[in-house]
Amino acid sequence: MTDAILCGCTVCGKAFAASPHKSNKYCGMACYRAAQRAGTYKRGHGPEFHRAPCHHCGVTVERNPSTTRSGQQSDKVFCARACYDASRALITQARSTQCLRCKSEFIPSGRGTKYCSMACRRTGMKADPKHCLACGCFFTPVRLQKATGRYVSYSAGKTCSPSCHIAWIRDNPERKRKISIAFSRERHPGWQGGSHREGFRGHDWEEISEKARARAGRCCEHCGMTEADHLEKYRQRLHIHHLEPFHQHQNKQMANKHSNLVALCRSCHTKADWKWRKENPVQTALMLR
Repeated sequence: MTDAILCGCTVCGKAFAASPHKSNKYCGMACYRAAQRAGTYKRGHGPEFHRAPCHHCGVTVERNPSTTRSGQQSDKVFCARACYDASRALITQARSTQCLRCKSEFIPSGRGTKYCSMACRRTGMKADPKHCLACGCFFTPVRLQKATGRYVSYSAGKTCSPSCHIAWIRDNPERKRKISIAFSRERHPGWQGGSHREGFRGHDWEEISEKARARAGRCCEHCGMTEADHLEKYRQRLHIHHLEPFHQHQNKQMANKHSNLVALCRSCHTKADWKWRKENPVQTALMLR
């Protein structure tokens, strides 16, 4: 006689002898009924059933596991079509938003819908007269439509002309702050890993840099831009460039000697820095004294 095959009850865990004519999941009728009351269970050879409260009204229902449109099993069960429709209506109502033009509440048909009707959309896209943020004049914003070659209304316009737009960008403190954050440290294309952290050029750096500008005739030594033009364009004095980078010297006196300094505009200074890095891929970061 062979030994009986033992199975474990899925409810209580008790071991029992397997029967060739049963599913061998439960040790007795009590555990079978407990599994039925617990939620998901399998009745005979049929599909697996799911007992759960209706997602809308809370009534306990027994249903086959439902699936979503993506094919995944859903955890929501409804007792009737009326409860399903009511639940969908609540979800749709939660998506309601306010029309940008008439301020009435509506349910958008898709993502990014801003207007309740085509009439409100046409009206909302027309720009209202406003004051220029740069010069303060009263104007109606327009922009060139490249496809037709015509000027059309442009509600997002904030300045009356390209020159005012540039002036507003240059003087806007909030925009300056955002740009400063966006291009600081490792986010800036000129970042070298912080090798210039010993950035103090010495107590006499102002005097040394002014002498270098005066020696260059207050002009960029590469392109000839005058310091007056540089102030107007960049709102900065001419830059003083170290032919051999400051952080490559043993001390500030050697780095700041006149033969190592040239006056450059901001554009030429950037090009000169990149040229040196390209020609000297291996650099030494020294702690200056």
